[in-house]
Amino acid sequence: MPVTSSGAISIQNIMTELGISGSTSLNDADVRGLIGKTAGAQMSMTEWYGAQDAFSFNVTTGIDGASTLSTLATAAGWDGTVPIIMTVDSGVHIRSTDSASPSLTIDVADSQVINSGAIFGRGGNSNSGAGGHAISITASGTTVTNNFGAFIAGGGGGGGGVGGGGGAGQSAYNTASSNGSTTGGFTVGGGVTPNVTYGYCTITGTVQGGTGGPQGGGGVVPSTSYVSGGCTLVATSNTPDGNGNYATYNQGVNGSSNVANNPALGGSVLSSTSNTDGANTNGGGGWGRSGENGGGAAGYAINTGQSYTYTNNGTVYGSV
Repeated sequence: MPVTSSGAISIQNIMTELGISGSTSLNDADVRGLIGKTAGAQMSMTEWYGAQDAFSFNVTTGIDGASTLSTLATAAGWDGTVPIIMTVDSGVHIRSTDSASPSLTIDVADSQVINSGAIFGRGGNSNSGAGGHAISITASGTTVTNNFGAFIAGGGGGGGGVGGGGGAGQSAYNTASSNGSTTGGFTVGGGVTPNVTYGYCTITGTVQGGTGGPQGGGGVVPSTSYVSGGCTLVATSNTPDGNGNYATYNQGVNGSSNVANNPALGGSVLSSTSNTDGANTNGGGGWGRSGENGGGAAGYAINTGQSYTYTNNGTVYGSV
């Protein structure tokens, strides 16, 4: 654990943090290194308040995919023995692309995560999919600090029913979602008769598309639209001609069917002043919110069964 942050400090406190015994002095390299001092530099005992023998690194580029603290630190040069201090830089994000996996799992004891960027969970899918957690803590002694202007947000739950909109966190970082497609179709044809094999073709038509949004995606009601029309398939003779060739010809077919309407995905716009569910009565949930119409559960901002230290000066959406 770090050196005490108040009161008296002894050289023994510092040695305990460094895991050393015997005799040492404040000018020894490992003691100075704990507070980043070079040989002969002027030092005050108060500079060791809260000092920790830890591996520090910064996340400087966005990450799209579930990550663990240990994996990120190892890639940055961590030796696997000391606690970790990881800083997510301003304008940098960590997000999972799978709502079943937290965006960041803190799995090294006595470590710190300092967030100046954005850590957010994946939004739940249409038809009541659950939103993903932003952070999961599985190790003891963790400290999480969310700085001014930073975001930690659980993914929104998907809207209820087949036409429910997607939850916040499905789109690329800090972008609103597009409207759902208004084109849909179904396949017709196929089969074999004694003399001919029939292929397939697709009949397309207009369906409803949900309204995109900055956070929750818009749902569609009803969940299907009626589409009818025709298309041309290829039929192939099962019997060769005198030259061994199989004749082919085009055949027009007609059909009709109910086709699924297309709800919108959830957006990923992060705002300290706005967090909205998707349009319609079955819209996807905003950050850290359940989907509408009995939709999917919201993802947590921080999900854990561990005791941890938490300081928030930014914006947090979802349970902590």
